Amino acid sequence: YNQRLASLQGNLASQQNLLKANLGVSRDVLAQDAERALQEAYINRMMNERALQQQLNAQGLSGGATESAMASLLNNYGTSRNNINVAYNNNLAELEQAYLANLAQAQQNYNDAVAKAASDNANYKMELENALYKAMLA
Repeated sequence: YNQRLASLQGNLASQQNLLKANLGVSRDVLAQDAERALQEAYINRMMNERALQQQLNAQGLSGGATESAMASLLNNYGTSRNNINVAYNNNLAELEQAYLANLAQAQQNYNDAVAKAASDNANYKMELENALYKAMLA
């Protein structure tokens, strides 16, 4: 019985460690994806800014028109950054919720297995006591 409990505890610890490791890897992947998306947004902004400046110069536009166009470009960049950060935070929250759900399931499985082991142990003891009692009567 004690060996069975030790085995169950080892299994639970192993599952917890695996879940924690997977969470860490998934967090890293999410962070890398968000960082890459932010870099791409920045590069797009810089390329669009250069192209816009060239177009405005070619059209001979200056002053308020260029300022409005640049402000719009910067606003779009800010919106892109915000969308990337919101998506990252949402994905991270979902990842952590899944981790906690899996952790709770592992704990429940462990609790169920311990309860079954205790029940099996009690049944075995009862059978043994009954056999000893019958042997004493015989």
